[in-house]
This record gives sequence, structure tokens and C-alpha cells, in this order.
Amino acid sequence: MRGFTLIELMIVIAIIGILAAIAIPQFANYRQKSIDTIALSDVRNLMLAEEAEYTINQQYVAAAADLGPAWLFGHTRFVSKDIGFVINTNANNTQYAIFAGHLRSDKEYAADTQGELLKKIQPNAGTVAQTEVGTNLSGWGGSPI
Repeated sequence: MRGFTLIELMIVIAIIGILAAIAIPQFANYRQKSIDTIALSDVRNLMLAEEAEYTINQQYVAAAADLGPAWLFGHTRFVSKDIGFVINTNANNTQYAIFAGHLRSDKEYAADTQGELLKKIQPNAGTVAQTEVGTNLSGWGGSPI
């Protein structure tokens, strides 16, 4: 019986190491993109829920700062796990602003009554999103999506 030589085994291990060195950073990038996509999707879903609420009741609904998973709007809209969010409305509930971000991301997303959807880089985006105030994104900064 003939086995593998030490050199052959070391070459195979080196090749596996090189492939892992390439694949692991790519995996981390894909994971980060999926986390950001979850937060953005939740913001878009909350925008739709607010518009549906306005169509039915002629007013928008505020939601206190919270961390997902959470059910909103009569248990019909779900906010994903580890998404920090807040929904602010003005005094007569005719304007809203939504702020959300994942706890393991540096991107915070915001949307408002005018349909504007923005993102900006924030350290601890999920926590920062929960402290946002106001219903107008004009001074918030960020870039359009």
C-alpha cells in the first residue's frame, strides 16, 4: 500500500489555505450586504404599512423606539430581528419619518412622508436609529438609495 508523502499533504493543505483566505472575506462581505438588505427591506415595508394606515384612518402611526423582532400596526407588519427602529409622526399625524438600522451594521436607513429614502454611515446604526427625532429628512444628511 502506498500513502501520500508529507510534501503532497502539505501542498494540499496550502491550496486549501489559499482558497479559504480568498473565500472567508468574500463570505463576510455577502453577510454584511444581507444584513443591510434586511434593514432596508424593513424600512420599505414600514413605509407601505404607513401609507396603508393613512389610507384607512387618514393618519400616520408613530412607533416608539424598539428593537426587532416586533409586530406593528395591529400585528400585521413585522420588523426583523436585531433591527433598531423608530417611527416619528408630527403632532397631527400627517407626516412621518422612519429610521432603522441593523445592530451589526454601520448603515442607517431613513424614509419620510414624501417617499424619500436615504442611507448614511453611522457607527452602531441600530442603536442610533432608535434615538432619531423629527419627521423631515431634509437636515438628516445621507445619500439617496
